[in-house]
Amino acid sequence: MRLSGVRPDARMPGVVARPRERRLPAVVRVVLCVLAVFVAIGGVLVAIPVGYDAYMRHVVHSKEGETALRDTMKGIDPHAFTKEGVIHSYTIDDSKTQHDPMGGILVTLYANGDFSLDVQVTLDKPLKEDGSRGPLIGEGGGWSAKLGNLVDENEKRLGDKPSAWMLMDNKVSIQQAKLRLLDAV
Repeated sequence: MRLSGVRPDARMPGVVARPRERRLPAVVRVVLCVLAVFVAIGGVLVAIPVGYDAYMRHVVHSKEGETALRDTMKGIDPHAFTKEGVIHSYTIDDSKTQHDPMGGILVTLYANGDFSLDVQVTLDKPLKEDGSRGPLIGEGGGWSAKLGNLVDENEKRLGDKPSAWMLMDNKVSIQQAKLRLLDAV
């Protein structure tokens, strides 16, 4: 039984005392709300790059990405993935996969699992004349001097003409000589 104007007290039998409600001061509540907003915004800003990194890894490891990377390795070593070639396999370094400022994906590969035989390539879908995108291709990039020397020695051993990628060497090749003749005309 409760009497009006009388506060329930623990000394009264059958009446449970309620603790007095304490509210935080208004300033503290405002500060906590502002902090909660900043934490929420920070969580969103952190989640966006993580999602994009997962997307890039998905593209690189997709069937189309694997095809583009194999074609790139075959461009470096025409006999890649065969008994005669220098490159037999490659490993993708996901920790070095990053967004290219021009819109592609920068990927680092290691030939035959050897970290000294590294290849950097940019995966991109080139824009067609009709405005659509073409298939994923590997373009640009480069590779270590050790890998270049191994491929060059292998081509000399096999007696093949140098691949198109070997034009980047400082050595004179048949293709460069033909270009000089065309420039002279």
